[in-house]
Amino acid sequence: MFKRKPNFSFYAIVVSLIIGAIIGFYQIQPPSVDRDSPIYPVFLQMMENIERWTQSPRPIGSEKLELVRAEIVSEIEGMGFSPIVQSIENINIRLNDIDVDVQNILVKLEHPDANRSVLFMAHYDSVPISPGAGDNMVAVAALLEGLRSLAENSELKNNIYILFTDSEEFGLLGSRGFIAEHLDLLDKIDMVINIDGTGSGGVALFERTPMSYSLVLFYRNAAVKPIGFSLASFIYNMMPMVSDLMPFAEIGLNGFSISAMEGMNTWHTVMDSFENLSEDTAWHYLLNILALVEYVANNNLDELATTQQETVFFPFFPGILVVMSVTVSNIFGIAVCFLAILAFIYKLRQKPFKATLSDICMGLLLVLTALTVVFVASGSYLFSIPLLLFVACLSIKKWRVVDTAFCGLSCTIVMLLWFPVAYLSARILFRV
Repeated sequence: MFKRKPNFSFYAIVVSLIIGAIIGFYQIQPPSVDRDSPIYPVFLQMMENIERWTQSPRPIGSEKLELVRAEIVSEIEGMGFSPIVQSIENINIRLNDIDVDVQNILVKLEHPDANRSVLFMAHYDSVPISPGAGDNMVAVAALLEGLRSLAENSELKNNIYILFTDSEEFGLLGSRGFIAEHLDLLDKIDMVINIDGTGSGGVALFERTPMSYSLVLFYRNAAVKPIGFSLASFIYNMMPMVSDLMPFAEIGLNGFSISAMEGMNTWHTVMDSFENLSEDTAWHYLLNILALVEYVANNNLDELATTQQETVFFPFFPGILVVMSVTVSNIFGIAVCFLAILAFIYKLRQKPFKATLSDICMGLLLVLTALTVVFVASGSYLFSIPLLLFVACLSIKKWRVVDTAFCGLSCTIVMLLWFPVAYLSARILFRV
């Protein structure tokens, strides 16, 4: 008997899929803590604050929340700034027969020659059953270190406002109260950056206001290992979740939210503790906040002057965020559909015509690309890029070695695009 020769094309495709999945996984993971970095002592200070402030839950009106608020104010004063504690006068809450105050903490860093104004924001309360290390003390502690990094900067290119909101977990009362009492300040603000959290994973841009092309460009240029999916906002808007960005979006301010995307198994539970907080995730928060704050402080923010339009963006390799306008994405998708139709026409002209599995797959991709271009443009790249690669693979099929190599590369690219979306969707859906 003769042994069957191994199918090298099959093995190449399997290996390529595995490689793509591995790279796709690392696209959305936080960088490892660098203990040799000059900011590692800052990280230790941040972690010490998180541990001290997450010994127990701190819901609205609790004694623990008051103690944490006092310590945050003390930290800010120790940096040489003058924080403003804002009691929301037009919001009256009564819990367990006790009158509860909603109190935000605001720090203003203004310069007479500033070009633009940016508001950074993070909420410091938690739900009643959770210590809230990932949601949201890691963001608060990182933002404090971002503020500390500006203590010696007297030549700001832009105004920076740092807001720590109360009662995000109870009706977004802190952010709504801030808006109601600071309408004059809001007229100056060009962009709101909300920092939220779940517990683990890479810190990603997950929520944004409409027509946010310039904001995503800013994020890509300023962030450390930027992660983000334009499709995430589409999915997020269908979920029963809210954030402090929502009240600002309702009055027409532009902004986005960043957060760790994993850790739904601990989110809003007793397990959201300091002990369960990922050090790498906390490190990514710190790197990003320091980078974003420094970028706003020292640059002219020309990105914000870009014409406002809707955007499509996605990670393509660890640390690389692809950003394009929806117009460019749609033109690309339509062009790829046209190429696929030409490929079908060419095949139909061959005698005799016989539909193969490849033809069925290409037809399905063609339909899905067309539908997403029309109805879900933010996610059309998930089908248009694979469709282009599919058409290209079919066109070079007669060159065996080139065909195998290109098919392998195509499989890797498809997994780079699809694995992060599928992985994060599964973790969020099943809270694992």
